[in-house]
Amino acid sequence: MAGLGESWRGAAWLGAAWLGAARLGTVRLGTVRLGAAGQGMGANGPTFSEDEMKQAIDEITVAVDLLMKLAAKFERGHCIGWSNIESIAGPRGESRGKHIIHKWRRRVERESEIVTLCADSVGVRLLTHRETATEIPRLRQRRAYRQLRRAIKQVGLIDVGQLSDHEKRLLAAQKQNMADARRELFRSQKQAREQVTATETNPRRKLAAT
Repeated sequence: MAGLGESWRGAAWLGAAWLGAARLGTVRLGTVRLGAAGQGMGANGPTFSEDEMKQAIDEITVAVDLLMKLAAKFERGHCIGWSNIESIAGPRGESRGKHIIHKWRRRVERESEIVTLCADSVGVRLLTHRETATEIPRLRQRRAYRQLRRAIKQVGLIDVGQLSDHEKRLLAAQKQNMADARRELFRSQKQAREQVTATETNPRRKLAAT
């Protein structure tokens, strides 16, 4: 597979406009982003002009497009390192970087039909079909199970004396539905665990060559 090489990192590939102030300089990190050059402070925080909002949206679109070109250099089973991703999206721990990475992962799934998962200290994994089949159902079901458990706990705090008869019946039906769904998810997760043989492992993912 062809590596990304210096052309990926250099101005020849990215263009001087992306590496310069127009993308990474004062517009992205300075007054426009922080709102000091906007229309002042509104009731809910900084306000922005229409031009500033359009510019911010354009920057996000450019970053997502560049991440798509980066992902095209990799295949299923590879992991794209955080250093490459953050050089385009910015720090993944900041809201802007999170937003760009989220939009990019959604677009990869929609356009390339590849499911991705984040590996905290490594990067973003491009799952193979087998990895998607073995990892995604368990991951999503665990999250759904936790959400249902939390919902059941929260509705248990309701003072039913404050509800009408109709609302009480509706609540009872919803609680039963959630309990049934939680039991079904528990059975499904147990079944998935039991079907994975003892010899199967999920090998530590190595970074693809860049």
